[in-house]
Amino acid sequence: MSEANQRREFGPPRPAVPYLIAVYVIPELLRAFCRGHYDGGQCIPDSGPAVLMANHESYLDPLMIGRLTARPILYGAKEELFGGFGSWLFPRLNCIPVHRGTADMALFRKVAARLEAGRLVCLFPEGTRSTDGLLRRAQPGAVAMALRSGAPIVPIGIHGTMSVIGPSRRLHPGAVGIEAGPPLHFGPLPRSSRLAKAVVEQAGERVMTEIARLRTRVRERVEGV
Repeated sequence: MSEANQRREFGPPRPAVPYLIAVYVIPELLRAFCRGHYDGGQCIPDSGPAVLMANHESYLDPLMIGRLTARPILYGAKEELFGGFGSWLFPRLNCIPVHRGTADMALFRKVAARLEAGRLVCLFPEGTRSTDGLLRRAQPGAVAMALRSGAPIVPIGIHGTMSVIGPSRRLHPGAVGIEAGPPLHFGPLPRSSRLAKAVVEQAGERVMTEIARLRTRVRERVEGV
C-alpha cells in the first residue's frame, strides 16, 4: 500500500474536527463522571474491511467504540437524526442515515462501497437502542449486509452506558465498559433465498451470542472497577 493510500486509510474523516472531538475529547471529559474499562482493541484489524457489531443502549456507545481503534469508522444512524442541524453535524461525525424497517438499498450501497475500499463500518444489529437493557435478536438486514460484503464481523459488548446517558439524555455518574472480541468469519451467502435466509439467521444468532458473552465479561469487570 502506498504512503498516500495509508493516509487515506488511517486518517480521520474530513472534516475531521467534529469526529475527533466526539471520539477523543468528549470521552475524556466524561471520565470525570464515569469510570471506564476498554479492552479488545487489538481484535479490530489494523487494515482492511471489517464490520463492527455491538449492542446499543446509549448515545455514548458510538463514542466508546471509536476509542477502540485509531481508524475512522462509518456509523449507521437513524434517519430522524439528520434533520435541521443534524443534517450538517452527523455526516461530519462519519454517520449515514438508516431507514429503519425498510430494505435500505442506498445504505447497502454506501456500506458496500466503504467495505470494498477497505474501511471500517459499525452497525448495531438490534436495529435500535435498548430501553430496558435486554438484548434482542439481530435484524436480518444488518447481518445480510455484512455477509454479502465478505468482511469479518467484530462483536463488541458494551455495559453501563445507559446508566450514564439514558433515554432522558441526562448525564449521571457511573461505570462503563466495552470489549471487542475476535473477528467472526462467515462463508458467502447461498444463491438460494431460502438457504440464504437460514444462513443469515444462524449468523445473527452467533453474533448476538458473542455480544452477550462479551457484555457479561465487561459487566463483571466494570463492577470490580
